[in-house]
Amino acid sequence: MAHCRASGGPYYSSRVFNRHHEWSPLFIDIRSLPPEEQINTDLAIIGAGAAGISMARALRGTGIRIALLESGGLEFSETAQALAAGDLGEQNYAPLDQARIRAFGGTTWHWGGWCRELDAIDFESRDFVPLSGWPITKENLSGYYAAARRLLQLDPLSEDDPYAYARRFGLALPMAKDAPIEPCLFAMSPPTNFGQVYFADIDKAPNITVYLNATVTALNAAEDAQSIRTLTISREGAPPLELSARNIVLACGGIDNARLLLVSDEIVQGGIGNGADNVGRYFADHAVPMGYAALLAISRDAFAAPLFEERIDGTRRWRLAFNPSERARRENKLVSTLITVEPSAIRFDRETKKFTEWFEAWYGNKERAELIAALHAQADGPLTLHPLNAGLETRPNRESRVTLTGKRDALGMRKPKLDWRLSDDDLKDYRTALAMLAQSFGGKAIAYLQPHMADRFPQDIAWGHHHMGTTRMGDDPATSVVDAECRVHGMRNLWIAGSSVFPTYGAANPTITIVALALRLAERLKREFA
Repeated sequence: MAHCRASGGPYYSSRVFNRHHEWSPLFIDIRSLPPEEQINTDLAIIGAGAAGISMARALRGTGIRIALLESGGLEFSETAQALAAGDLGEQNYAPLDQARIRAFGGTTWHWGGWCRELDAIDFESRDFVPLSGWPITKENLSGYYAAARRLLQLDPLSEDDPYAYARRFGLALPMAKDAPIEPCLFAMSPPTNFGQVYFADIDKAPNITVYLNATVTALNAAEDAQSIRTLTISREGAPPLELSARNIVLACGGIDNARLLLVSDEIVQGGIGNGADNVGRYFADHAVPMGYAALLAISRDAFAAPLFEERIDGTRRWRLAFNPSERARRENKLVSTLITVEPSAIRFDRETKKFTEWFEAWYGNKERAELIAALHAQADGPLTLHPLNAGLETRPNRESRVTLTGKRDALGMRKPKLDWRLSDDDLKDYRTALAMLAQSFGGKAIAYLQPHMADRFPQDIAWGHHHMGTTRMGDDPATSVVDAECRVHGMRNLWIAGSSVFPTYGAANPTITIVALALRLAERLKREFA
């Protein structure tokens, strides 16, 4: 692990001690620089998480001078984390300073490793999803997805056919291939910590300088409001510095990408890129209805717990999930719902007509579940009840948004407020998907719903910590913030990376798509500088 060493007075000289036990001149604690320091570069990347590090790594050795700016240090810091704090609306959600990590590597310090590409339909315009339709197709990302899999330390063949996967492990999938619910796979990253795994690649790149504890607090627009002139970098215990760059990329997450645009309103009223009042709007996360439903197996050949466990083959790991098929989504006007069946289960005792144990948070009303099980007590084989989990795609909602408050953090930057909005349609699609799941199992199982599921929604809901949509991509500046190349509309030199550009969200965890889009943007910037 790399560490930062400091000495001297208030403007101490600081360098990073790398894994090879040499002092690296390319990692600089910005607090050590004198007040008169001038920083000039070709490309400034704000944020050293999965997107920022992927871009910097892809551009190493190109001759493009890169400043990679990280608000935190090389390890977790309470001081840096406090800068992410903000307010919440009425919807239950995680404190904002716990939702993202400010350190070199970003939130890859504590992610779960779940990787799945978006489906082709997720990129399409659909009449039942408002403002749907990416300005690019999945085919435009295919090569970048392959490169992203390598960065995430996944086998190149990690998007295997789930039926081939089942044959490999001797598992019987419980549905026909034409069922409305189809099996699909998550490939599991180790999970990759970008700060640790790619430290050496960044450290050895002569064209990349990493500035640690460097919090950008303003984008300073030119007088014509069509480009960014400089960045203001605030730092603990020292005066702010300014950095000038030919091109700038925001890669600091769905909350802070929007926050930084909104606070930068000295030249552009309402914030940069916000001429149509879209910055910060359409915030989305994957709603996770933990404990809303369970699955009762009612025949011997329905399935066994190993079907749902994480499977390992050498360095490759997978987890099986279920999603309405593309055809079912179109016919029933559904968004995506990725359902996982938990391998842990409780058994029903036919003699006592009771379950062997009970966890109300996972299974809901015990009496109702036992009544349903008793109706199937003559089934061939043991009766088991499995918890169901899911990640729900939600439809774009303009009122789900990030705004600014009048409060300020320790560096004087206005704090954000997140008002996440969910609708009854989000739960309705999940209930339809559950019915399809039971139907697809062909009478071998039934999906048991908690009787008061609707009463719990949306306040009693979990989430994936996936911040999406606040600087959405599109061809029309009236409904989007960035264009198909991720350049902010009307700005010559400002670009955005990360899931904040997603116009719609799919149900898959966003990390692999974030990395793929970052690699695509890196290629675009090569052409820009050429």
